[in-house]
Amino acid sequence: MDEFLTDDERAAEAKTWLRENGPFMVVALAVALGSLIGWNKWQDYTKTRAEQASAVYEELMAAIASERAITAEEKLNQLVDEFGATPYKDQAQLAMARLQMDRNAFDEAAAYLQAVVDSGHTAEIRNIARLRLARVRIHQQQYAEALELLDSPEDTALAARFHEVRGDALLAMERYEEARGEYQLALTSDGSSGVVDRVYVQAKLDDITPVDSGDTEAMTDEPGQAIPAQEDNG
Repeated sequence: MDEFLTDDERAAEAKTWLRENGPFMVVALAVALGSLIGWNKWQDYTKTRAEQASAVYEELMAAIASERAITAEEKLNQLVDEFGATPYKDQAQLAMARLQMDRNAFDEAAAYLQAVVDSGHTAEIRNIARLRLARVRIHQQQYAEALELLDSPEDTALAARFHEVRGDALLAMERYEEARGEYQLALTSDGSSGVVDRVYVQAKLDDITPVDSGDTEAMTDEPGQAIPAQEDNG
C-alpha cells in the first residue's frame, strides 16, 4: 500500500513512473499545444477571410447603388471565385437579382436566384431565393414553374409566405378556389409572427371570396332602380 512506503521508496516509484510514461506525456503535450496553435491560426485565417469577403461585398453594393453593373458583376465573380464558402456570395447574388429586376432583365435575375436555390448555404437563404424566383416566374407568366418552386419550404418559418405566393400564382391562373385556400393557409400559418402582411393577404382573399347572394343582391321594383338590402339590426 502506498501509505506504508518510505519517502525514498515513493521517490523511486515516481522516477520509475516518469521514466516509463514521460515520453507519452511529452507527445501528448506537444499535440495539445500544436492543436491550440493550429486552432488559433485557423481562427485568425477565417476572420481575415471574412473581413476580405465583407470588403468585396461592400464594394459590390456600392457599385449596385451607383448602377455600375459591370463593376458589380466583377465583384460578384470575385466573391464566387475567392470567397464561395462564405454567405456573402449568396447575399451578393440576391442583390444582383434585385438589380436585374429593377432593369426589367427578368431572365438574368432568375439566373442569379436559381444559383442561390441550387447552392445557398442555409435552408433559409434557399427559401428566400425560391420565393423571389417564384415571383419572377409569375411576372413572366410562368405560373406552373412558380408553383413547382413553392412545392414545400425546407423550414416552416417561411411557410406563410410560400402559401401567399402560391395563392398569387393560382389567382393568375384563375384557379380561384385553390388560390383562396392558399391565402387562408397563409393567414393561418402566419399566426402572430408577422411574416406576411396580413391586411394585404386578407384583402386578396376578400377579392375572390364569394359572398352569399342573399345578403348583397340588389332588389329592384323599377328598371334601373336598386333597392339596398335590408340592414340587419340584430
